[in-house]
Amino acid sequence: MKKFSEWFVCRLVLEHEKYVDDDGNAHDDEGNTWHVGKRYAGAFNREVPGPRVEREPSPRVESDPARVAALEKAVAARGGDFLRSILSQVRDGRVLSDAQKKAVRQAFYRARMKDEADLFR
Repeated sequence: MKKFSEWFVCRLVLEHEKYVDDDGNAHDDEGNTWHVGKRYAGAFNREVPGPRVEREPSPRVESDPARVAALEKAVAARGGDFLRSILSQVRDGRVLSDAQKKAVRQAFYRARMKDEADLFR
């Protein structure tokens, strides 16, 4: 027969899906285990951080000098952290998402730079 504490933990796992043991290892109802640290000992469900997932690096292409020049011009004219971030991404050769391209085009349209906006189609 199980002790009460073992029964209680098993019951909580079924209801809460995740728990952390006294050693700082998180367990879920599917049998997965990962280390989260002792500060989460005794935590259940939402308090427990999920396992770290390695992401693939974003695809890279050769940096386009026309795009870089247009973004440098826009940063000089309008400033803004968003355009600086996009400029660094384009310089590094990272591919922009469709949402980023749309936001950049809108920023160029607001700055009355339609020809430069067309570079981000």
